[in-house]
Amino acid sequence: VEIDLLCACVQVSTVSDNIDILDDNILRNVDDATQRSINGVRVTDAILKLVPNVETFRTTLRAIKYWAKRRGVYSNVLGYLGGVAWAILCARICQLYPNAAPSTLVSKFFLVYDQWKWPNPIMLCPISQGNPNLGFRLWNPSMNMADRKHLMPVITPAYPSMNSTHNVSNTTLRVMREEISRGKKIVDRIYEASMNEKSEDREYSGMKAWLKLFDALDFFGEHKRYLQIDIFAKEDAKFKAWSGLTESKLRHLINKLETTPHVLVRPLPKSYSNNPNYPPGCCTTYFFGLVFDIPEGADKQINLTTSVTEWITSVHSWPERQPDMQVAVNYLTRKMLPEFAGYKPPVKTKEEKKKKRKRTAGGAGADADADVDADADADVDGAVEKQAGTEDHGDESEAGGSSKKVKNLSAVTAEASK
Repeated sequence: VEIDLLCACVQVSTVSDNIDILDDNILRNVDDATQRSINGVRVTDAILKLVPNVETFRTTLRAIKYWAKRRGVYSNVLGYLGGVAWAILCARICQLYPNAAPSTLVSKFFLVYDQWKWPNPIMLCPISQGNPNLGFRLWNPSMNMADRKHLMPVITPAYPSMNSTHNVSNTTLRVMREEISRGKKIVDRIYEASMNEKSEDREYSGMKAWLKLFDALDFFGEHKRYLQIDIFAKEDAKFKAWSGLTESKLRHLINKLETTPHVLVRPLPKSYSNNPNYPPGCCTTYFFGLVFDIPEGADKQINLTTSVTEWITSVHSWPERQPDMQVAVNYLTRKMLPEFAGYKPPVKTKEEKKKKRKRTAGGAGADADADVDADADADVDGAVEKQAGTEDHGDESEAGGSSKKVKNLSAVTAEASK
């Protein structure tokens, strides 16, 4: 069980059992760090006061958070949504449908947010201006240029109101919209099956249908190419500080990769701590899925090196970094995935093997798509091997073990692989 233990020092002589945490005066003469700490509790209490039925809200929120974790869209650090943002989204649905049961609210969650026109903000109540003497900055896109750039604003209900999703990028917004769209299609099928007693669509009836909504993301099965990011240090104490800093910068790598033409990225929130290439407790590994969406007639060369090298240089510029604190980025295809990633190729049935033999016997034209895909994979691997031996990315001693890894990203070529 994960627990956030927050500490805040407030300007009161005693703290009574019935203290009103939502009283704005409790923020008097506190610094920004204390305000952020105490506002976590204030936001939670405000949400519970603004929903029509607390128990229904809690049940709905449990379902949505479980769905978000199973589908790989629960991570504030990587630019997805964290617990507060998902709670506010659920609370807004509860406000819109105050008498609905949790199952209905889950369905409405996907219906409403599949159609929502971002960046229109989600708010549970009007933004409170609070006491102007307190001097805290409010979310205000009409006055603040930075707030105007937010892609998916979900505004906290307690003063000072802030955007709980400021880390969201174009990439993570695209992924979340795809997952919400998938959820809507499933709940629509469930609704149609429930309304039609004679429906033969048994896959979308009863408990089995709801379980399909919560199917775990097959990340490695849905992608053919990846970036592997290893964050490591030689000592456990150093690693904790280094990994925290580097993980907070991963969203900047996502932003840089967004600028590479014809490349779609899907960050996987799950981290792996069992990389056998490093001592136990001294390495964390992340994987980003890559899709090369190259239109016909476009340049087949995709260079990821510039974005990755700039990001590594930025991370290595941390003033407290020591030489044994390193980050390595490596380009992989599915067949190159390490064992600790846990990917197991699906076992083909006898019918699938039989169909494949028939396609092979039918000639090259019968299996054209598979041939093109195989050729594309071969071209990528060939480009990686070739460029790894010819590219130079600066001082080896400065970049440490990561420089050789970065070379593997240069001029990746794809023959219109989808």
